[in-house]
Amino acid sequence: MSEDIFEFKPNFYGVGIDLKALWKKIRRQPHRPIDVVAIRFVEVFEKHGVAVTQIPRLLPTIDLSQLASSSQLLSSLTDKVLETTSDLFGVRREWLEGTSSQIYPLRSCYKQPHRFFEELRALASPATLLPVRAFTTDNNLDYRKSSNQRLELVLLERVDWLGDEEIVRYRPFSDGWEWCYERTRLELKAIVANYGHPVPLFQISQKDMDALYSGEVFPRALLKGSLSTFPSLEDYCMPLNRNVRARETEELESVAVYQKAIALQHW
Repeated sequence: MSEDIFEFKPNFYGVGIDLKALWKKIRRQPHRPIDVVAIRFVEVFEKHGVAVTQIPRLLPTIDLSQLASSSQLLSSLTDKVLETTSDLFGVRREWLEGTSSQIYPLRSCYKQPHRFFEELRALASPATLLPVRAFTTDNNLDYRKSSNQRLELVLLERVDWLGDEEIVRYRPFSDGWEWCYERTRLELKAIVANYGHPVPLFQISQKDMDALYSGEVFPRALLKGSLSTFPSLEDYCMPLNRNVRARETEELESVAVYQKAIALQHW
């Protein structure tokens, strides 16, 4: 059954338009290169949990009538609107303009852990629940295993509330942490230990990890399942008397050395 984008019921504009179905249809149809800007503008909101009909609530300069077609929307996408949208969600202007597949700027903190804490302090409004998340290709981290165990960190910052729904933007890091490599493992453990809060782990595929590392995927799409701190990176940098799920406690002395170095910024 084909999707009907029109709702035959009276409203302010006469015949109502199902904007969500409309933009699904627009994406499927052949479009001009310039239409990519309108498509990505709508997409960046949807990928952050904002329905197309809610866009005017976060960007009052856009009204619903302008969202009724890509042509109408394009006329409203001024330089200021694009720059505001880029800042609102922390995405690259080049991606919004359709000239790049890289959504996010590449940031890193490997061998420069102070950058992680600088980014953390820069969050104007950290997400209400666990503003630091970690993605991994293996939820059962163990440095004794020879398999690939990649990790990346992501920070979450509140943009606004839409009803009871918290809308957040993401600050992904591109460090290429590898759990089997001692230097990266100990440094990552020290960063989490100095942070001092749970960092839930989300397992993703190698393909998604590569996309996250390249800044070419929206982290929200990878946060699948319920938010749980089991497992959590915090389990790998605490002693058993403080965490019954503590793991790899034999490395805590080495982690403490890295923690001190971070505190003194001797990097």
